Amino acid sequence: KTNSEFKEILEDEKFSALNESIKALVSEFVGDENKRRMIHKKTKELNRPALIDVLGAMLKKYNINWVDLYPPEKDLRSLINTRNTLFHSSQEINSDGLVNEMYRVQALVERIILSLLGWRDFSKSPESFIKSFITRAN
Repeated sequence: KTNSEFKEILEDEKFSALNESIKALVSEFVGDENKRRMIHKKTKELNRPALIDVLGAMLKKYNINWVDLYPPEKDLRSLINTRNTLFHSSQEINSDGLVNEMYRVQALVERIILSLLGWRDFSKSPESFIKSFITRAN
């Protein structure tokens, strides 16, 4: 069963009404029909929670600690920023940062699976040598 907190912000009926208002407003401000159509195609995405919110809610729901995977000056936004750079930009990515995030994602997935199996001791996820590597100050 999909949790609505991970799927949509507003119920379909409420968002449909809001979406129609947004489209009307876009039509009022954007004269070019092609641009208006392009924007209209994206308005449904406004009802989808941000990835950081979905990830945070999921980790909270399953009581998964993640703070120990990051150095003090970083948090889950580091993972989201890395993902955004990889998939939504043409900017070059820092390979060291990418490796760190890969290990963090691996540890998060391990912790999620362990939590679903009823395990509560995440001290070995990740192994201590990896944890010291990914939590060092940059």
